[in-house]
Amino acid sequence: MPQDKPLKILLVDDEPLARSRLRELLGDISIQFASEVVGEAGNGIAALAFIREHPVDVVLADIRMPGMDGIELAGHLGAFEHPPAVIFTTAYDEYALAAFDLQAVGYLLKPINREKLEKALAQAARMVVKKTLQVRREHLSSTSRGKVELIPLENVRVLQADHKYVTLRHEGGEVLLGKFAGVLLIGIGVFVVVLAATFDDLCAQMLGSGRPVRRRRAWAGHRRRGSSGR
Repeated sequence: MPQDKPLKILLVDDEPLARSRLRELLGDISIQFASEVVGEAGNGIAALAFIREHPVDVVLADIRMPGMDGIELAGHLGAFEHPPAVIFTTAYDEYALAAFDLQAVGYLLKPINREKLEKALAQAARMVVKKTLQVRREHLSSTSRGKVELIPLENVRVLQADHKYVTLRHEGGEVLLGKFAGVLLIGIGVFVVVLAATFDDLCAQMLGSGRPVRRRRAWAGHRRRGSSGR
């Protein structure tokens, strides 16, 4: 899966050798899957303190640890506004049900298998991307001659895609948003008019949020012969 940037990972285990082994495995798969270990913690208490100051994408956590175990840690993380994905790395299989009740992304038994770790991280990355796309936007921006214009979403009336570009029509006029591939159009419940050639791509992005979008196909400057356009 394509990654814009490496996953930020926190290693949580009371055994330094176990954390070192995870670092080695992450290094082994770095070509296939980019990640960055941004910190280590010896138990859940230290992990929570770190994450409050340094948000991370993924927590690789042991379960049996002194002070606060991995299950309790995951419970606390679930209360965060933007919780990281949790992958358990443990020598015990009896906590699997509790782990998945806490919506853990993975449950890996020690010794950790490299392929299974890569698969769990890929699942975590998909969650990170999904959460990023669900962040609510209040404006779209357009840059022209070095000047940035912000258009409130509530003022947007039409988005018209023409190959790689999108024209936005709003209450005060219209602007060119720029290259289609670089425009984030998630969660915008506005009326949409686009070229038929790019209609599916645009709607696929907009519908990814699950919010309603009214669809309409249109040609730039004219309609198809014999079509009412409805």
